[in-house]
Amino acid sequence: MSLRGFHILFIALATLCSAGFWAWAYCNQETARELHVVTAANLSGSLAIGLFFYGLWFAFVKSKTIRV
Repeated sequence: MSLRGFHILFIALATLCSAGFWAWAYCNQETARELHVVTAANLSGSLAIGLFFYGLWFAFVKSKTIRV
């Protein structure tokens, strides 16, 4: 696997993990409040959105300029 492919895979997995944590906290709001992770979950949701757009940018714009 190339470095470019690994980077795209890593960004995709990081996006899914961040979005998954936010979704868990959203679906289990009472438990999230008890564990005091609401703020972290909201930041994780924002990070997931940022990672999603970064992944699109990297896959379709930046990786075209990288020579193998």
